Amino acid sequence: MEVKIFDTRGNMVAERQYIATEKKKESQFFLNKKESGVYIVNVIIDDVVKVRRIRMK
Repeated sequence: MEVKIFDTRGNMVAERQYIATEKKKESQFFLNKKESGVYIVNVIIDDVVKVRRIRMK
């Protein structure tokens, strides 16, 4: 599994990969030094991409 976070300009601001044997259901990304605004989160599992938008204040 892979998690990538992008800003609205398409720049990757964070990335994390997980080994298939890990059963993690939660992960924290500390983005407190990033600007407020909308970010795009891509979660990739077995070549399936799920995209979510988040808003940071």
